[in-house]
Amino acid sequence: MKYQNLLALTLSTSLLALVACKPADQDGTSSSSVAINGVSEDGYVSGGIVWHDVNDNKTLDGGEPFAITDENGYFSKSIDGVDYCANETKSYLKRHCLKVNVVKGISNDIIIRIQKGQDIITTEPFLGSITLKATIDKNGKISDVVATPITTLLAYLTPAQVTDFAGRHPGLSEADLKSDFLKQPHSFSTTILYISVSLYFLK
Repeated sequence: MKYQNLLALTLSTSLLALVACKPADQDGTSSSSVAINGVSEDGYVSGGIVWHDVNDNKTLDGGEPFAITDENGYFSKSIDGVDYCANETKSYLKRHCLKVNVVKGISNDIIIRIQKGQDIITTEPFLGSITLKATIDKNGKISDVVATPITTLLAYLTPAQVTDFAGRHPGLSEADLKSDFLKQPHSFSTTILYISVSLYFLK
């Protein structure tokens, strides 16, 4: 009996070691947590809830990663470059850190949504919803993102429609459609862009 118990203990320890040391799934991929650095604007939305809408139901469900936008509307990294997700960051600032779980080795398409908070330009409560579709590459990398009403409209278009729309406007790139429009030199061009995207979406 003593030897049987010893054998059982040895097998259990070995199995635990195999599970703990398993580096990747059978297809060679592995999971990781990636910080999403970005800003929300309709003007800039502070104190908003920003989350990874895993099941695309427009609702923050239990278990979905979320954060709170800071006083300037930024999340995960401040306008001054403070990394809210860094280990050494003070605990009260970590509420601004948004990390999503992804599978490394493949591209991961994600949906980011922002609701509630306050428009820091008008000081009025933000009652709308902002959506952004983004892609994390197979190495777990993603550029800083800007979530705006324009990206919300684009989220309902196919990639081909987005490319087609940009092609109809000389000098306008897909990157322009996802840029920080509040930093543009003149608001008139932004207004025209809003109208154009809206008409294209509604046609």
